Amino acid sequence: MNKKRKLTVIVGTALCALSACVAFAACGGSNHNVTEIGAKDATCTEAGNEHYYMCTDEGCGKYFLDADCKNEVTLEEVTKPALGHDPKKVEYEAATCTTDGHEAYYDCSRCEMNFADAAGTQILTDNDIIIPKLDHDGIKEVPKTAPTLAQEGNVYHWHCNHCQKDFTNENATKEIENVVIPKLVKETGLTINVTTYDNATESGTAPTGTFTLTGETYPDSTTENVSIASDKLSVTELIADSYKFEIDGYYPVYFKVEKGVKTYNLDLYKHFHTHTTQNDNGKIKWDYIDGDLKATVTDGPFAGGQIPEITLVNDKIAGDNYMIEFTMQYDEKSPFKDWTQRFGIRLGSSSQAAKPTGFMFFSDGGAVHAANTVPNDDCLGNGGDNN
Repeated sequence: MNKKRKLTVIVGTALCALSACVAFAACGGSNHNVTEIGAKDATCTEAGNEHYYMCTDEGCGKYFLDADCKNEVTLEEVTKPALGHDPKKVEYEAATCTTDGHEAYYDCSRCEMNFADAAGTQILTDNDIIIPKLDHDGIKEVPKTAPTLAQEGNVYHWHCNHCQKDFTNENATKEIENVVIPKLVKETGLTINVTTYDNATESGTAPTGTFTLTGETYPDSTTENVSIASDKLSVTELIADSYKFEIDGYYPVYFKVEKGVKTYNLDLYKHFHTHTTQNDNGKIKWDYIDGDLKATVTDGPFAGGQIPEITLVNDKIAGDNYMIEFTMQYDEKSPFKDWTQRFGIRLGSSSQAAKPTGFMFFSDGGAVHAANTVPNDDCLGNGGDNN
């Protein structure tokens, strides 16, 4: 009588992990208890096998291609030998500022192992191979350099000597595409007209001699030996820049040469103010510096009961609006630091009974205070304290 066959699944044995087992009655040389062995690919270091069945009866040790045990095979026939490593050479690659590099090594094409030799006997780790990125450790600060007519300049930046790239800051977080300031080029064919005034309203004779145009931005902009002829500057080409034109006895003239603009008009004014002194009794000293009147009270604002006074006089000044600019210096070490009298600057007379208008200063023994004057005071007015 044939025995009924029974299928049993065995999971997780060391020999046939996850394989299914088919159990029969004891083989006795004919009926086998077999375990199914699943196919497994060979690796570089471990053998694999074909799909097969193995009899587990003691003393049997047979192998079959089928569960019915009709096609017997040997273990060698179903075994796939280990493949061995297949190292391929990877050439050396230098590290950059932003990416890692690596040494030359051999990489197995079948597994993730790396070797120092083509035979695959000397294993390397990542630490043996990788060259860390440089992180711009060669970065240097580069100051701004002004361009000249002969050579280019550059903007302020940071330059990495490793990657030869430029950045706005030391951390190299923002790259600059171009740091070069082109060479300077002169604007040609310029006409610079000059109108000269001996005072505020009347034209005068242009000064003779040669002068200097001082450039504000670029050293090459400064131009010497400039003269005035036929109411024009002799220079006809200049670098696009801002300029200061100074002549002794005249107020400075400032103008800007712009790209594409060919004609400029300059007004040149003489220093036209004059001065007289009244009742100074040696209490004021004054002189001209850079064309401006400089006056200094030398012995206290009201010393000896006298009022030092400077009058700027020019009956040719026209118009109703004027500007006065002055510096008042108060020395705390002065013996007059505790003065309590008022020190006034009179700008003119008001329309109310010709009373003076202007402003005044006074001290309370500590801080100096300033106040506007009003036409209610016979002397300087009665303004409020404006500190």
